[in-house]
Amino acid sequence: MSVRVLIDGLWGAGASPEREKNLHSRISALRRLFEEAEPGRGGSRVVRSGDGYLLRLDPGCLDVQEFTALAERARGMARAGDPAGAAGLFREALALWRGPALEDAAPWCSWLAGEAARLEEARAAVAEERIECDLALGGHGEAVTEIAWLAEAFPLRERLAGQLMVALWRCGRRGDALAAYDRTRRALAAELGLDPGQELRRLHAQLLADDPSLAALQAGTGMVSVAGLAPGHMPAPVASFVGRQTELTELGKLIGRHRLVTITGPGGAGKTRLAIEVAAPLADDYRDGAWFADLAEVTVADGVPGAIAAALGVQLAPGEPVGRQVLGRLAGMQAMLVVDNCEHLVDAAAETIELILENSPGVRVVATSRQPLAVPGEIVWDAPPIAFPRAGQYYTPDELTSFDAVKLFAERVPGLRDGVAGAELQAIAGISATLDGLPLAIELAAARVSRVGLERLAGMLKGQVGLSLLRSRTGRRRQQTLDATIGWSYDLLTPGLRSALRKLSVFAGGFTLEAAAAVTGAEDVVTTVDALAERSLIVVDRYPAESAPLPPRYRMLETIRQYCAARIAAEDGPDGDAVLRDNHSRYFAGLARRASGPLTGREQGRWLTALEADYAIAILGLGCVAAARRDWERAAKLFGFADAEQASCGSVWLPPEKTYRERWQERLNTRSGRNGSPASMNPRRARTGPAWSTSP
Repeated sequence: MSVRVLIDGLWGAGASPEREKNLHSRISALRRLFEEAEPGRGGSRVVRSGDGYLLRLDPGCLDVQEFTALAERARGMARAGDPAGAAGLFREALALWRGPALEDAAPWCSWLAGEAARLEEARAAVAEERIECDLALGGHGEAVTEIAWLAEAFPLRERLAGQLMVALWRCGRRGDALAAYDRTRRALAAELGLDPGQELRRLHAQLLADDPSLAALQAGTGMVSVAGLAPGHMPAPVASFVGRQTELTELGKLIGRHRLVTITGPGGAGKTRLAIEVAAPLADDYRDGAWFADLAEVTVADGVPGAIAAALGVQLAPGEPVGRQVLGRLAGMQAMLVVDNCEHLVDAAAETIELILENSPGVRVVATSRQPLAVPGEIVWDAPPIAFPRAGQYYTPDELTSFDAVKLFAERVPGLRDGVAGAELQAIAGISATLDGLPLAIELAAARVSRVGLERLAGMLKGQVGLSLLRSRTGRRRQQTLDATIGWSYDLLTPGLRSALRKLSVFAGGFTLEAAAAVTGAEDVVTTVDALAERSLIVVDRYPAESAPLPPRYRMLETIRQYCAARIAAEDGPDGDAVLRDNHSRYFAGLARRASGPLTGREQGRWLTALEADYAIAILGLGCVAAARRDWERAAKLFGFADAEQASCGSVWLPPEKTYRERWQERLNTRSGRNGSPASMNPRRARTGPAWSTSP
């Protein structure tokens, strides 16, 4: 320990020659004390090392080390199914304590407060584990008084509260057990502004239902079944985890190499479940396990440290900053901390996580958020959708059943678990493509099959109303419907970003920055699009490359696009959609005119590649304008055609895909009374024929 740190700890900040002289006197006195205790040896335990001093101790000579070793042995016995042996070792470890941690030194050295808090937390955790063993051995009658006393002394420790509730229930005191839950709920609300955690709420529900499993022991371990209340616990998901093994492997490697990994992605992408699935198996790699802190219900920035404190089981001391107590708890720990749902308090979450990483070198953090935290050293991993069949492509039945999205859907529909027929496979493939492979959306859709059937559900999901029908009675409010999940992200945006996102929903198949500027009217379209992409509301579909120097291209997930399109009428007025469609079509009309010359020149290849992505969108826009205005001649002229007949006769660049072309040209023919047939010209053979028409 450096001289500067010792001086600051003993006398406050500020070194001076006088203080250094006093420190040397103290060190000499300390050496004499050691020599008296160990003649001929003790004086050499305190030695000069660099710019400070080093205390040389034999392995295992500290009571703290002995306490830690006994606790680890006890935990091993508990995991092996020997609660009696574990309880004995836990008692032996607790017997080493003679009073508060560092009672003589901490009041004089403020920098020891964090270490003292960590040791006290370790002591409390061991006491809880010993109680758990006593309950497993049927000792609830003898333990209930002690647990009640501890729960009163530490009213914010949810594990103690759960143990008290179980002990009281087993003693036939159901009313007292429910009252214990209510006291904990009120204490958490008053001190931290939080509700009880998921596991304590689940235990409360079991008490209300007089669930007989509360009297059971965990099979194979002999430990009491107080669900999920073990120290360092991770949530225990109810539903099975399907697929995504490649993602788990990739995430595991990143966590092994980096101290902060942030899983980003849109709402419903399965970020929380991925974090749990990757962290839970790694818990045994850390001496102090894995811990889970959920920020979803935290509404103010100051509540972030409190939520993490509650997750860690920190007994908060009045008058001391919560953040400092969290750092004290984590100091010296070797653990993984999962911080879930950071997006609505991203600044506060980033600040707290950065402090934890700076002060706790043995801690690694996995965060989930719909946008990065921007903390130094952060590795951002964007959660992809689960693999799903792409629309418009042919797959054999075996290929369809290999997709994770199809497996997940079938797993969540009881009648489909034993096998899926060909027609059912096609319907599931269409549903998973419509829902962009979002796990939450697929699970919500699967829950509707028993009521509406597969074919009808697939049709319903094609429109905005269908998406709003996907709902669940369980889960958080923002995850009970797909609309609520997307709305959570939408409501976090500034008014300007919300307006831009609504306008971008007019692009059915993606857009460039140039197109976005034309439709949104944003002054700084690069900043606007980057902000939306950072928040996982749009995705980058194509990056520029030397081999294909094309502008970057973006797109919006179909589920988000439909949500935003539905908000246009409510927020932009009854004419909002029509104005957007006109702007959209004018942009592509201009693009068509600009492309006419280059498509017959040396830059033909580059323009063909660029236009192939936009052709379907342009023709779709033409049809939408025509349908909305009931004026097919006007729509054709908007795109630069002389009239609707010219639009239907092929004097336009056409890609190989005929879906959009045939659909809208047939409607143009019908409306204009023409009988012209669509041209069959292939764009790759367009060198000798007309491209986009430039007729006035």
